Amino acid sequence: MNQSADSILLRTLLDHNVWATGTLIDVCRALDDGLIHRDHGFGPGSVHDTLLHIIAAMRRWADRIAARPDRPSLDRNGQRRSPPELRALLDEVGAELAAAAGDIVKEGRLDERGRIAIRDWPGPLDLPRAAMICHVLTHGAHHRAQVKRMLSGMGVRDLPDEDVISMVIEGPRA
Repeated sequence: MNQSADSILLRTLLDHNVWATGTLIDVCRALDDGLIHRDHGFGPGSVHDTLLHIIAAMRRWADRIAARPDRPSLDRNGQRRSPPELRALLDEVGAELAAAAGDIVKEGRLDERGRIAIRDWPGPLDLPRAAMICHVLTHGAHHRAQVKRMLSGMGVRDLPDEDVISMVIEGPRA
């Protein structure tokens, strides 16, 4: 099957987003509940809340990219999830985001604009679908850096490199 350059690039970026977030969730498997939920005073607060925020944003933007109504947010009800539960949710939501973004590329609709309302933003925005995809992927990178800072501040050593080259070299993690 011959894939377009757009779809190959998109698949790599989407795979990386899930893989990189998953590497940090995997680090959390060795931490006790108190450390995962410790408030660090920046970002969404705790390692747990920041990872859940990344996943929730992926789902929210998958809905927006696909022009579906937003579902209730995953990170607004205070529910605590274990690292295995976060990982399962990440895999589920990552597949949803990949399907929504993949359809846009396949249908040649990257330039298509969508009108969306964003909480705490004055008025709806009219954004190209390509910008929505780029936003959710860079959003994840921003918050993963916060998680690494939190983990480092708690004394966690040997944090993983979660760059694209590391993903290609190391391959998927179970």
